[in-house]
Amino acid sequence: MSRLHASHTARVAGAACQRGAALLVVMIFLVVAALLGTATTLGSVGGSRDASLWSDRQRAVFLADTVAAQVESDIRTLAQETSGDLAAAMRVPTQGYYVRADGNAPDWMSWPADSATGSRAVGNFPAARYFVVYEGASPGAAGGLLFTLAIRSRAQVNGTAAVVLHSFELIPN
Repeated sequence: MSRLHASHTARVAGAACQRGAALLVVMIFLVVAALLGTATTLGSVGGSRDASLWSDRQRAVFLADTVAAQVESDIRTLAQETSGDLAAAMRVPTQGYYVRADGNAPDWMSWPADSATGSRAVGNFPAARYFVVYEGASPGAAGGLLFTLAIRSRAQVNGTAAVVLHSFELIPN
């Protein structure tokens, strides 16, 4: 009888050991599942953040493009009103107008915050800052007037900035 008792005890100890291994395997699976869930959540949040920043950049570029169209229209009107002496009318740095030949036009790459610029608001967006440089007459036969327009705009939500450089030519009528 002592033999039977010893083998029964060995079987009970082996079963308890197997139940402990199953618990360990289940715990490992739970940790892996929690890590996968956390990684998925963080990826989703990062994707939402990226989409928000892209949308904010698009708003800043939209604002800069809108201001470019408005300023170009203003310059066209100024060119018609001045009847040929556009350089004199463009020497107004407080409005963001410069003449390249004067040598005082800001460099758009190192655009200082204190340089004289124009300002234009569109809708609920923060005002965009800009400057226009009259480059002079084009060397072509059409005799157009060349301009460079630099615009710095910010979006509403995240304050993303955009700098747009726009060149255009006016052909006199």
